[in-house]
Amino acid sequence: MKDKLLIIINIKKTALKLDKIIENFNRNELILRDNIKKEMYKLLRNAYKANIFIEERYQYQKEMLVSIKMLDFYLINAYHKKLISKKQITQYGDFLLQIYKLLQGWIKNEKGGRNCGINVNKTRKSRRKRKNKRYTKEYIGTS
Repeated sequence: MKDKLLIIINIKKTALKLDKIIENFNRNELILRDNIKKEMYKLLRNAYKANIFIEERYQYQKEMLVSIKMLDFYLINAYHKKLISKKQITQYGDFLLQIYKLLQGWIKNEKGGRNCGINVNKTRKSRRKRKNKRYTKEYIGTS
């Protein structure tokens, strides 16, 4: 079964890459490793739920935002404990940022849709174009 939703594909790639790194955590940090795994899979589960359950989509999207923030916190915590390098945290931070941007776009797209009760067909008032005074004949002084 192939997924067509880009955010789910990115979450899966990030989960697989993160899984390789967190396996090398110390025995003292098993709780942190388990929390990172749990949040990553929770993020993927909520993405699937948001894609399937249309009526409760916004709730699952908000839970995805919380999971991304928690993953960010856990990775920063792992960096401060010197479990991952600076290069790794920037790489995975970029992955999470990309997922976050996709999710924000998805939420904004849904807010403009029919499900939220917002009328999309409202027309905007056209804005008048202002003349640039610098390039008018009066301002330059030529005739």
